[in-house]
Amino acid sequence: MKATKRKKIIKNKYVIVLDYCIPLVNMVSTDVAVNNVKVTDKSGKILIDNMSPNTTDAYSDFTDVRVMKMTYGASYDLTIDRKSTSNTVNYKTWIDWNIDGDFDDANEEVLSSGPITGSTATSKIVVPALANSFEGKTRMRVGVSYGSFANTPCGVNQVGEFEDYAIQLANKGWKKACADSNELKLGLNVISGKVVYKGVAEAFNLEYTEVDSFLN
Repeated sequence: MKATKRKKIIKNKYVIVLDYCIPLVNMVSTDVAVNNVKVTDKSGKILIDNMSPNTTDAYSDFTDVRVMKMTYGASYDLTIDRKSTSNTVNYKTWIDWNIDGDFDDANEEVLSSGPITGSTATSKIVVPALANSFEGKTRMRVGVSYGSFANTPCGVNQVGEFEDYAIQLANKGWKKACADSNELKLGLNVISGKVVYKGVAEAFNLEYTEVDSFLN
């Protein structure tokens, strides 16, 4: 009798396929609209600046326009504009931080303007720590609704418009983090066996190495 041979396959890579809901909207208006979405980092660098025309489309998928790269713990400025101000509107924005295909989890609503009569809504987006978000490609959804009517990421919404944008969540790495934060850089003690904190080097009579030599 021949022994049965079994092959063992270990998969260490996989693809996550997400099927996001398409927002349901009963009516559209060129005034209750999203005409421009802009996201910048703290230095003013533009991650996306998308102008969309006044149309009667209730939903637009702009995830193929440009992927915004965001890092854990960093903050970004979000600005939403419309071209006219005939009606009171309310804006909301959601980001799927844990990449599970919905916008229902805690802190995934990153903007809620309440009823406004002006043309602009703004918010500061703070990316959660890695423990509360996943690394990978995810989605931001921007929505507008009439007055104080319900504004939900999937609907049903009575009047409004929705737009989706792509985000790549990633860890910036310690070098980039230190380059962006002088406080973090000055708090380093040892890198690759070299003492980079002057006070520690002097206290223990050790060779001191400038931290910037590791960051360049």
